[in-house]
Amino acid sequence: MTWYGPNFVEVQTAERTFRSGLIESSWRRTCQADQVNSALSVDGNVFPEPSVRYEDGLAIIEWTAYDKNNSQGFATKGVELLTLSKTFTGTNSNGDQVSWTITEIWLSETITTTRVYPSSTDASALFGTGLGSKTMQQRVISGSPVSGGARQLSISWASSTIGIERRNFNQLDEIAITVGNVPVVL
Repeated sequence: MTWYGPNFVEVQTAERTFRSGLIESSWRRTCQADQVNSALSVDGNVFPEPSVRYEDGLAIIEWTAYDKNNSQGFATKGVELLTLSKTFTGTNSNGDQVSWTITEIWLSETITTTRVYPSSTDASALFGTGLGSKTMQQRVISGSPVSGGARQLSISWASSTIGIERRNFNQLDEIAITVGNVPVVL
């Protein structure tokens, strides 16, 4: 509890630290009802705006403040279901043009890293790295492939940022960057 002269008293009511490194502190300041503007001016610009309620001739001002610690954040793994297909054409033994389609279903690992950055950070400059595992679950061939024709897909895999999620806390942003395997069917 901190006393600010005869005008008001301030108490930190709770503090939580998230795995990302974001620190959330809840505060309460109590003062005489006619001292609200003075009590609000101590901190300058507070985000989000404090709430003010009146009780028994006192003003109770409550707000949440955000800061960051030195945490490197955290990473979580996920899975993405990918369906890839390609249609092929060829000439069969009778000289007829035929086509067939190969469809493959893959499970691809994703990695999401969540950290706290200054809100001025350009998210397009942030990227994750690493190529997660991938496993083919099923292959379906529809149509009749010609003799010597493709029976499976030829795929080139690259790691890429597939998602950025950003939550703003005034001067700080909690940013989650998801990296996944991006397939190119050759």
